[in-house]
Amino acid sequence: MVYLKVTNDGLIETEDLTLIGSSTKRGVEGKIGEFGSGNKFSLAWYFRNNCVPKVFRGTEEMKLDTKVVLHRDNPVKVLTVNGIDTSITSNMGPKWTGWMALRETISNALDEGNCTIKSLVNPDMIGEEGKTTYYIPMNSELERVISNFDHYFASERTPIFTNALGSMYERSSDCFNLYRQGIRCFDDNKEINFDVSLNNIEINESRLALESDFDKAMRDFITEGIDHRCMHLVLSSGYNDMKPRRFSASNLEVIKDMVASGKKFGSSLMQKLAGLMGTTTFDYVLPEYLYDQLVIAKIIDGITSDSQEDYIITDDSAKFPEIIYMLKAFNIDLPLKSVMTTRFSIVRWEANRILINRDATSEGGYTNQYIAFSIMRNIASEYVTSKIK
Repeated sequence: MVYLKVTNDGLIETEDLTLIGSSTKRGVEGKIGEFGSGNKFSLAWYFRNNCVPKVFRGTEEMKLDTKVVLHRDNPVKVLTVNGIDTSITSNMGPKWTGWMALRETISNALDEGNCTIKSLVNPDMIGEEGKTTYYIPMNSELERVISNFDHYFASERTPIFTNALGSMYERSSDCFNLYRQGIRCFDDNKEINFDVSLNNIEINESRLALESDFDKAMRDFITEGIDHRCMHLVLSSGYNDMKPRRFSASNLEVIKDMVASGKKFGSSLMQKLAGLMGTTTFDYVLPEYLYDQLVIAKIIDGITSDSQEDYIITDDSAKFPEIIYMLKAFNIDLPLKSVMTTRFSIVRWEANRILINRDATSEGGYTNQYIAFSIMRNIASEYVTSKIK
């Protein structure tokens, strides 16, 4: 039989396995545990999956067992520790999986310090003075966790970059990995080209982060400052919600260097209309608000009212297929050199150009969509009228 041996400095207390909601780690910087329930959820999973561990407090074994009691005539298995009843049943945490259970055992060992993890075949199960030791029998589910250890734990991984808010890693598998203080805390895959551990991301009592909490924590991590390699990984990832609302000053310096090295930046709309509007390919495609920030900061060249070329400028919510169809239907042969998006409140048509007031506010919402579409219709109408004359 294969067992996973997990040891750490310090001695486990009976209350660590029985007292739900009590935690000595809550609010302690650098500690993973905080809810006071993880050990109990993991024990319940071990029992109902026939993976009951042997636990040693120093050299003394803590006897784990169950007893059947009736709750309104329904038999339930109640966990006991050293013969003392707990309030934990084997059905606690019905949605927990094997990796969640193992995560709690290893997280607690990491918190206590000097954690060691070894797979052993039929070991002599004994404890060590001054240490807490778990021997966990492996089933197929737990074996898959250990064989893909880096997918669940970052403790043995070497980061490619670290700042005050976390660390980034090369992507290690087909699935995106998000860790909190080195422990996996996300079960949704995303179109992201790296793995990341975020120190202070919010998690629920199942130790999982919500997508919105990841987005916020990742934006903070980026604006805290990342290097060129990490910026490339961020900008080349397809998942946009994690990208900052505005680049920080340090971000802009990194992007300046990327532009100087020949990297090309475009907007989401430019990518949608590439080819149709004569635009070129881009190394990085940004949401419109970030593209506009780079233009305003004069890091990249954008469309301004001083441009001598002919452009159509519209906001990102306009009905692009209808606009393109309309231009073709009216046989409008404007030399459209490029397309750019921005939110606007003032636009005018002058000498085959649409001029935009870049100081305009972004207020207007859906109103701007109809303004843009209306302006396009007027342009087509005026163009056709002038041709007829």
